[in-house]
Amino acid sequence: MRKILLLLAGTLAAACADQSPSAPASKAPNASAVANLGPAVVGDAAQSKPTDQVGFTKITKLFGTTISVGANAYGTASAKCPAGTTVVGGGYTFANYGSSRPFADQSHDDNANGWMVDVDNTGQPSSTYVVVTVYCAS
Repeated sequence: MRKILLLLAGTLAAACADQSPSAPASKAPNASAVANLGPAVVGDAAQSKPTDQVGFTKITKLFGTTISVGANAYGTASAKCPAGTTVVGGGYTFANYGSSRPFADQSHDDNANGWMVDVDNTGQPSSTYVVVTVYCAS
């Protein structure tokens, strides 16, 4: 058993004493290759818009038609994005309401390239107006 341990220890010592690198040495680039690289950015190229850009470049805010929701009633208002654009968000605004503000049951994408809001004006003594905002990307 001692002989096996001595043999293993000797093999390990010989392997560790090997001075050759385990990975090949890297070569430094030659001067002509470095000279041909040129600058990484020329002029205002870092600040210019890519010519092959994919995706949306402009967000437009549009408003739907203002609707009136009567006292003690429900109503739905919507706004649509024009053809060639895609809805990316929306919201709503209430105006001219009575003593307490109505609330929106839902405010969401209408799955038809627009935004819609379901208004709950129940329990309110007066009508309110609501206008929907839609954000469209092109």
